[in-house]
Amino acid sequence: MRGHADRIAAFENDLETHTRECELAFSNIPKEEFPVDLSLVCIGMQERADENITVRVQELVTYGLGLVNVEVDLATRLPSKSTKPGIIKFKMFSKEDKLKALRCKRNLPDNGYRGVYIRSSMTHPERLIQQNFLTILKEIPNGDKYRVTANGRVVLKDVQPNMGQWARGPPVAPLIRNNITGE
Repeated sequence: MRGHADRIAAFENDLETHTRECELAFSNIPKEEFPVDLSLVCIGMQERADENITVRVQELVTYGLGLVNVEVDLATRLPSKSTKPGIIKFKMFSKEDKLKALRCKRNLPDNGYRGVYIRSSMTHPERLIQQNFLTILKEIPNGDKYRVTANGRVVLKDVQPNMGQWARGPPVAPLIRNNITGE
């Protein structure tokens, strides 16, 4: 009976030693600064001369998205490759916070952030696949009639009415000048 206890103790000791060695080996690997499951990308936010990008993104989350109790962990602006402002990458503290932000992104235009868009961060291969697909879509016949949604679906583009036309038909009743001005 004593032999089993000795073997179990030796096995547990070996397991602890192996676990410590693995932890040391993995601690030398640098952690990803912006992991995809916690990160978002902001497009279209104008640059300021002396901006603290983390504070600006926190304002975007608080006032633009309307998420008062959600905090930004880390943010950085990437250098611009054109005349447009550089893309901002930011990391949330939890996946739930990221999902809350994505659910509230429609609030941005109503809260003073017109032309500012956020989306989930993507890995390099995901971005390449998306860009390649858009290139192919542009080249095929009638490809210009389709668009790719944020979740990756290909759908028909919304038909936009010409300027000056009523989107849903003319108003129900004509506006009477006397009623509006009180004359």
